[in-house]
Amino acid sequence: MGKIRRYAVVFLAGLFGGMLFAQCFIVMASRTGGSFGGEVFPVLALPLFIGAGYSIGRDSRQMGDYDRGYIQGYRDRQEDLQAAAFDTDFPGR
Repeated sequence: MGKIRRYAVVFLAGLFGGMLFAQCFIVMASRTGGSFGGEVFPVLALPLFIGAGYSIGRDSRQMGDYDRGYIQGYRDRQEDLQAAAFDTDFPGR
């Protein structure tokens, strides 16, 4: 279910990004004299957003390594605490 949700979000983001891109070009084309207004900023920012999304997506694969390390450290600490709780002073140990 999570994979379907992720693909749906990516699809909708691409759809709305494309609609924004097209609308900005329509507004720029309808201006007289070829002057640009504030609608040029989303057009220039879209490649930056794509690059940021790519770098975040590339780094998110490595987050599993951090999670595994955290979980292993948490388990080790729990085992140490349990061993200390049940540790008694028996002669011969």
